[in-house]
Amino acid sequence: PTVPSSMAADANGPVADAVPDVAPAAPPPPKYASGPDMGLGMGRAMLAMQLFEKGKSMYAQCEADPNPEEAYERTHRLMADECLKLAQSHGGIYNKAAQFVASLQGGAGDKGIPKAYIEALKVVTDKAPFKPFSDMDECFREEFGGKSAKEVFASIEETPIAAASLAQVHRAVTKDGRHVAVKMQYPWLKHHLASDFAVFTMFGQQIKPGGFDLSWLVRDFQVSLTAELDFEGEAANAERCARDLAHRPDVLVPNVIKEFSSKRVMTTEYVPDMTRVDNREGLIMAGYDPKRVGAALASVFSEMVFVHGHVHGDPHAGNVYVRPRKPLPRAKS
Repeated sequence: PTVPSSMAADANGPVADAVPDVAPAAPPPPKYASGPDMGLGMGRAMLAMQLFEKGKSMYAQCEADPNPEEAYERTHRLMADECLKLAQSHGGIYNKAAQFVASLQGGAGDKGIPKAYIEALKVVTDKAPFKPFSDMDECFREEFGGKSAKEVFASIEETPIAAASLAQVHRAVTKDGRHVAVKMQYPWLKHHLASDFAVFTMFGQQIKPGGFDLSWLVRDFQVSLTAELDFEGEAANAERCARDLAHRPDVLVPNVIKEFSSKRVMTTEYVPDMTRVDNREGLIMAGYDPKRVGAALASVFSEMVFVHGHVHGDPHAGNVYVRPRKPLPRAKS
C-alpha cells in the first residue's frame, strides 16, 4: 500500500494569475471583518461553558447510580453527541479541538478518552458540515481578483469531497484537463478565530487555576493555528516533504498546483481510490494488511522526525490515507 503523508483535506501553495492573458480585476472587499468581535467570541464561549457544566453535573451523578458503569457509558454517548454538535455549529477552533480529542486513541485506551468521544468526534476530521459552494466561492474570488472558481476551472463540483476545521475541498478539472482538489478556507474563519482568541486571552489572564498562568498556552495555540491559515506555508512544507521522501515508493505527497493556489486557497493533484488509515474494515476489504500499513506509517513519520528533522502533517486520520501502490518497474537482467 501507499501511505500518503500529505493531507487530502490539508494542502496548498503560492499565487499566480489563473488567466495570465487577462488583466486581473480589483478583488472584492472582504465580506467578513478580520478583527475580533468580543460579543461573538463571548457568546460562543458561553455555550461551550454551559455544555461543560452540564457534563460535569451528569458525570457527578453517575457514581450514585445503581449501575455506575452503564450510567457512565450513557453519559459518554450523550455528551459526545453534544460535543459534536457544538464543534459542528461553532467550527474553527472548536472543530480543531474536537479533531485533537478524536486523535487521542493511543496507548491510554478508553481510560484516556472514552471510545464514545473518539467515535463521535472523528466525523469532524474530514466530514464537518458542508458549507454552500457560493459561500466558499467568496474566498476564491477574494484571492483571485474577483474571478469565480467556475470561471477559472473548466469544471468544479459544488458538493465538497471533504470538509474539516479550516477549509473544505472541492474536486475540479483545469482547462488543460488536469483533475485537481481545491481546498478553500471558510471566508468567515479569520473573524471567528480572532473573536475566539480575544476571549480566550482575556480568560487566560484572569483565570489562574492553582495560581498557574495559562495565558502562554493560549498564545502558543494562537500562533500554531494562525500558521495553519497560511496555505502558502503549507504548500512549501508539502514540497519539501515530497523532496525528503522522494526515494520511498510507499509514500505519495500530492503535487501542489501553484497557479491555482494562494494564502487561502490550495490546489493539488486529485488522488483517487484512497482509504482512511484508521478504517480497519475498509483497509481489509481493499486488500491491505493493517499491520503493514501501521508499520509503513510509523516508518514514514519516524524518518521525518529523526532523519530530516522536518515533519509535514497534522496527522489525524482525516489527513493520512492509503491507496494502491503502482507496480515497481522490473530490473533489467
